[in-house]
Amino acid sequence: MAEGEYIQAITAYDEASKVNPRFNVAYYNRGNAYFRLDQYERSIQDFDEAIRLEPDHEGYREAKDEVVKLAQSASGV
Repeated sequence: MAEGEYIQAITAYDEASKVNPRFNVAYYNRGNAYFRLDQYERSIQDFDEAIRLEPDHEGYREAKDEVVKLAQSASGV
């Protein structure tokens, strides 16, 4: 996907989360879009919200862990 498509996806997931703040998939998908744009902190925040809403979803935790590793690597930690 091109950068513009990720931005459009983020906008769509923003709207979805406003309509239904408990729609955990919107946070997860928006987190993935932020990840693709190298916006790791925002990605982690969205994964955290998806995890808060569905704490037993292992895929959300795995995605967050991967982004945390990449963010640390990018910052030289």
